[in-house]
Amino acid sequence: MKHLSIIILIAISIALAMLMAFRPAAQEPVSPPSYEHSIDAERFLDRARFMRGLAQAPLQCPIENPRAAVVNHHALMSDLMARIIMPLGDCLDPKPSIIIISPDHFGKSASSVAFHRINYHVDGHQIQIDTDAATRLETGLLFAKEQAPIFENEHGVGALVPFLASSIPDARILPLIVKRSITDQELSLFTEYLAHEISRGTFILVSSDMSHYLGEVQAKQNDRQTIDAFTTSNAEFFARADDDYTDNGRALAAVIRALGPTSFTFVDRNKISSEIDGANTFTTTYITGFWE
Repeated sequence: MKHLSIIILIAISIALAMLMAFRPAAQEPVSPPSYEHSIDAERFLDRARFMRGLAQAPLQCPIENPRAAVVNHHALMSDLMARIIMPLGDCLDPKPSIIIISPDHFGKSASSVAFHRINYHVDGHQIQIDTDAATRLETGLLFAKEQAPIFENEHGVGALVPFLASSIPDARILPLIVKRSITDQELSLFTEYLAHEISRGTFILVSSDMSHYLGEVQAKQNDRQTIDAFTTSNAEFFARADDDYTDNGRALAAVIRALGPTSFTFVDRNKISSEIDGANTFTTTYITGFWE
């Protein structure tokens, strides 16, 4: 009996060991994604306007072969931003490379062109930086400097990212800041860089509001000249334009030159901030559309 008891205990031990061996491994708790080293694009949102813009935006590409676009960055007019960016999901490949060119709103850039390599996050999703494009920029243009901190508050990029995350979440972007003080020689070299990137299939997104801080009548008069310059691809007009016409004229000039022969299709024009906030003495205007 003693030997039988020992045998039974051994058998039970073996059975328990086998059960432990084949028991499903405990699931490791899933940690939320870490955004410690990325820029929070959610804080650039006017959430209510953003959601309305998404709900109302068209999703079909408005032209056959878009190579670049100009879009506003003023969250007051989030619906206009959505009408440009949401159709990009239909216009472009599922994983496109997009260069975003912003003005230097706060005058913080220490160089004529600034860039960075830090990802953005919004609503639990990361938008990745195109590090290859950043390297080509850094090696090709000695006056282009990496300056990540100045992008933390730059709404010229940040306000666009949530729309891109909704439209083409797998896009890779290269955010740039171009100073108005960029020299003609630097602008020529920057134009060559953009032309090379366009030839690789990169899409260019110029972030630009138009006239600033004018009365409604003067603002609309100025916009008529700006609309004509878009229609005729008048790069020289944009190269010398100031805030009375656009906040990103030098970048617009470079893009038009880099595209070469092109045509412009308007999505929105004759849009002004007083339509929304009622203030007709201190306005901002908006013109958006696509080049092909």
